[in-house]
Amino acid sequence: MTFLLALLVSGCALFSPEKETKPFSGLVICIDPGHGGQSIYEGSGIYTGGTKGIVSGLYESEVNLNAALALRKNLLNGGATVIMTRTMDSRVSGPTGTRDEELRRRVEIAEENRAHMIISLHHNYSPNPNLNGPSIYYYSKEEGLNKELAKAIHREIIKALPGIDQGVINKGFSVLANTRLPSVIIEFGYMSNPEFDRLLLDRNFRLVEAEAVYQGLLNFIGFFRNETEVFATRYYDPDQEPSPTVQTRFGEKGR
Repeated sequence: MTFLLALLVSGCALFSPEKETKPFSGLVICIDPGHGGQSIYEGSGIYTGGTKGIVSGLYESEVNLNAALALRKNLLNGGATVIMTRTMDSRVSGPTGTRDEELRRRVEIAEENRAHMIISLHHNYSPNPNLNGPSIYYYSKEEGLNKELAKAIHREIIKALPGIDQGVINKGFSVLANTRLPSVIIEFGYMSNPEFDRLLLDRNFRLVEAEAVYQGLLNFIGFFRNETEVFATRYYDPDQEPSPTVQTRFGEKGR
């Protein structure tokens, strides 16, 4: 009887929920809240980029960070190691960094921490106030993990967010073109659209944005986790000649 009891207890411990592997365990994900420091440097001539809400008056750098912090919480709960390019409304290259340095530094932070992927979060602007809808950018000269990552997240954000789908777009923005890691830029919607911009005043809306990205990432690693891990191992291998992480690649300016 004592032996059977011990066996049952050990069996319960073996299959305890605490022992289950979380879906993102072992993965390092870099979240890049686009822009930064708009509230500090507006009108100074120092580059920050970013737009401003037509109704809310919120800076894009603020709402990007709100969504990023919500996504970080989800990913940490999912077992990921999360790297943030910034955790406050500030420039990642400091007050003296040039535009190119500001954009390139985001990739450097990801690669210094051996990230498996980069997720850059943004909100959009158009001179047409009626335009609204999510879009997602990747950069690749051939089919690969970048496009698959973009497609997986795209499927979720178009279900969760309002507006007309703006598509999955291959474009060499700097944050995408300066790395070979799987990376995407997500544009959740247009701050120039009054209806969408009002949603950003609701603190719960950032949770909707973050959950959509989280579900997309979950779907991506469900199909491409092994390929992502193998690629990262090779990418960070110092014996590669030449190592892709030390090649300087300049993409299209902006974002």
